[in-house]
Amino acid sequence: MIIRKYLDNLQSKGRHSFTAKELKKELELSDGAICSSIFRLKKKGEIATLAKGYYIIIPLEYRALKSLPPDHFIDGLMKHLQAPYYVGLLSAAQRYGAAHQKPQIFQVMVSVSKRPIKVGRVRVEFIMKKLLKETPTQRFNTPRGYIFYSTPEATAIDLVSYPSRSGGLGNVITVLAELVEEMKIDSFKEGLAFCSERSVLQRLGYLFELNEESLFAEAVFEHLGERGDLETVLLDIRSRIKKGEINKKWRLIINTQLESEV
Repeated sequence: MIIRKYLDNLQSKGRHSFTAKELKKELELSDGAICSSIFRLKKKGEIATLAKGYYIIIPLEYRALKSLPPDHFIDGLMKHLQAPYYVGLLSAAQRYGAAHQKPQIFQVMVSVSKRPIKVGRVRVEFIMKKLLKETPTQRFNTPRGYIFYSTPEATAIDLVSYPSRSGGLGNVITVLAELVEEMKIDSFKEGLAFCSERSVLQRLGYLFELNEESLFAEAVFEHLGERGDLETVLLDIRSRIKKGEINKKWRLIINTQLESEV
């Protein structure tokens, strides 16, 4: 098959993705011939669709997964979609050795809403964030290029900002206990400026205090003190309980009891 030889050539050059438009241009095949070949290759598990007209090549070692690992293809996909991104939340925490339990879904932060992707046994969800471009990130090499993750410090803030995507605050406090080992206080202080929701920082500071991480807790408290009076808010907005003791320092209604599992 002409297309298979072409794809073998791409892989020999370190490529792992291609487009239908690219095939048509390079091989001078009809649309019908390209569609038929793609259908057969997909049926054999040699390629998979990530977006309309955009495909990944699946080498033998990943045929059981029926996909490349997500960190191998996300950067290429997002470039194809011309969409800024970074890997965040529990997927970022896992990268820093702090996920506690391996996430079942690969979490990618984006600036506009996108539908989730399911390719073989791989699931990717996209979480919209307004201040995406301002969020500090780190670039890591992968076997097929590179990928961007939120920094440990930015990841900590995101976890509290998106508790429902992070397994709830009970899981977040446990992840923070491990993630803090990778965090630098100066970078954390700088990152606080990119969080526009004071209620998120109130909860974050309280969680650090529960974990006895006074250095980071006080950094949050000092930052909040520079931003004026605080409203009293619920610790856990997901809980059905709307009453509890008020923590005067953090202006939080303690409507759930939290404790790290590590």
